[in-house]
Amino acid sequence: MKMCINKLVNFLIPSHHTLCLYPSITKPTRKAILIDNVITNICSKQILGIVLTDISDHLPIFISTNQNVYKSCETTVEIEIRDVNNKNIDILKDKLSEVDWDVVCTDDANVSYNNFYGQN
Repeated sequence: MKMCINKLVNFLIPSHHTLCLYPSITKPTRKAILIDNVITNICSKQILGIVLTDISDHLPIFISTNQNVYKSCETTVEIEIRDVNNKNIDILKDKLSEVDWDVVCTDDANVSYNNFYGQN
């Protein structure tokens, strides 16, 4: 990978290396520069690359590894899950139809935000 003339980048890359962190992507993702990357310390087998598509002005990058990155925890967390069914969707539609949406249809996003949250 070609080092950049930028002083911050010349500091950043060696700093990553001292922490055993390495860039995964070594090809440019926008024109001739390498600005999109995944910095990792995972040394196991990785599948990584650049997606060649024009969905953005930067080429998307990806990384996949079989490394188990989940940590066990001693505490139990209770998670509430919504029951998405036709009845609850109808209830949501009814509640949304009761809202006066005209107060948020303004040319100023700040006014719309404040009106939506009832601060004006």
